[in-house]
Amino acid sequence: MEVMDLKICRMVPNRTFRPTKLMVINLSHEGFIEVADEAIDILKKLTGNYPHLVSPHVKAAIDNWEKHVYSRIDAEQAAADLERAEEEALSRLAAELIETHQMEDVLELLSEKFSITVDYQRLIGLIGKDSYVHALRREVSVLEANAISLEQMAQLWNGMGKPVLGGGRWTASKISLITKPPEESFHG
Repeated sequence: MEVMDLKICRMVPNRTFRPTKLMVINLSHEGFIEVADEAIDILKKLTGNYPHLVSPHVKAAIDNWEKHVYSRIDAEQAAADLERAEEEALSRLAAELIETHQMEDVLELLSEKFSITVDYQRLIGLIGKDSYVHALRREVSVLEANAISLEQMAQLWNGMGKPVLGGGRWTASKISLITKPPEESFHG
């Protein structure tokens, strides 16, 4: 917070203007809004307790501030709605891409064609764990068709930083678990 000195003139009854030092704190925009909200709350209490002392200017200031607050809330809600809609659209796009592409290709397509940087964790969040496991199974099939062993896959995926859903590092046994149907993986 930046503090500066400001000289103002204060009128003393039956005397001339006298300079007075006032400390002014330079607040961030959010800090200013918080202080202004608190000031308006105090003014509203005072105007409720002493309505006969309320000037039209004070009443107008309170009304204008409340309009500002409501418009700020509306703008924040609109921004949140837009962000949610963009995230849902990105989720749908990633889900469509993961059905026909390898995960690394999806990450690359999102980056190059759509200028969206996504890592594995975010991709999993976008497509869901079931789609992630399905994509891993497809990748295992492709790698096995190219004579890549489960141990080599584990080394490859660990090197790429591909997340293991249960945590830890990839091993041949963890990869073999994802290739089994779900009921076999968890009950057998």
